[in-house]
Amino acid sequence: MKSIKFIATLALLAMLVNPGLVLAGQLKGASVALDDSQPSTSTGHDFAFTIATGGEGLTAMKFSYCKEPSGGCTTPDALTVASASFASSSNISDAWALTTSADGVLIITNAAGETLAQDTIVRTRFAGVTNSSIAANCDDDADTSSDSCYVQIQTCRDLTCTAGGIVDTAIVTYTVVNSITVSARVDPTFTFVVRGIGASTTNNDITTTRASQANTIPFGNLTVGTPAYAAHELQVITNTQGGYTVSMKMAAVDGVDGVMGGVYSENNIDPFHR
Repeated sequence: MKSIKFIATLALLAMLVNPGLVLAGQLKGASVALDDSQPSTSTGHDFAFTIATGGEGLTAMKFSYCKEPSGGCTTPDALTVASASFASSSNISDAWALTTSADGVLIITNAAGETLAQDTIVRTRFAGVTNSSIAANCDDDADTSSDSCYVQIQTCRDLTCTAGGIVDTAIVTYTVVNSITVSARVDPTFTFVVRGIGASTTNNDITTTRASQANTIPFGNLTVGTPAYAAHELQVITNTQGGYTVSMKMAAVDGVDGVMGGVYSENNIDPFHR
């Protein structure tokens, strides 16, 4: 019985130290943002994620566009990365370059390898990615207004991200949405208000000597040779782009237009406005 137990222990140790057995970590806070979410549109895709497993020798990062969230990976309809470019990045060196852009897969590599500490936030931006279409694609339904697909992300210690070299993984989702047409009509508004002005108020360099009301100008008794002044405030509120015009016209008095008349027809007050 002792010998059998000893052999079983050796087998267990061999399994624990087997270098071919790799358990990938989970990238934290992984996300993807699209500059333009319209289907079948060439646009920029921004990825962000936090390194879960720090260490030396990270040589590749793989982004696979998939209909499936995990397991296999079928490229979504109309999705293409053939014209994609590696536009920018943060928290990784400039040695990284796009080496694969085909069949819905983007791989950036750094042949020399790079050490990224745990909790390093990596951001990568790809330009020229053509979004997938809708029509019964990734969520496999008849809705034609939007559709959600997936990107499987892997960090690796080999240039092609084979199973044995995968370090961390994550799955993010993105949604394409048909453009929404917004229409509206704004009705015109126009408000015109006449307000009286008190005496001893300066308006346009003229100081009033009489108070006015909204619909009257009571000059009262006038003295020959002594001018009297009254004013009105005209307020206009409108949303029209063409603006507005305010004009003034003196009402007819005894059949004569444009004058203010007294008891005698010859006693007219000349119009004045400023």
